[in-house]
Amino acid sequence: MRKVSMQVGQLDPTDWSTAPELLTVKEAAILSRVAASQLYKLCHVDGFPALRFGRVIRIHRDGFRRWLTSQFEYNGSNGKEVKQ
Repeated sequence: MRKVSMQVGQLDPTDWSTAPELLTVKEAAILSRVAASQLYKLCHVDGFPALRFGRVIRIHRDGFRRWLTSQFEYNGSNGKEVKQ
């Protein structure tokens, strides 16, 4: 795992490869363009790639991308809410 030192404001939502492997909720919110409050809720859903270290939550970057893709496949293009 490469060590990446990056400020949240430096994240490019169009280039996930530059993001750290373990994302904070705020970083994941920037990359996915979803409110951080929604991501905190998703962290409690089975199958969501979140890790808890005490009170700290980290989201696996590649697992999050796979999870997002699976939600699109599940919902198709009908605009329904994400399954929970």
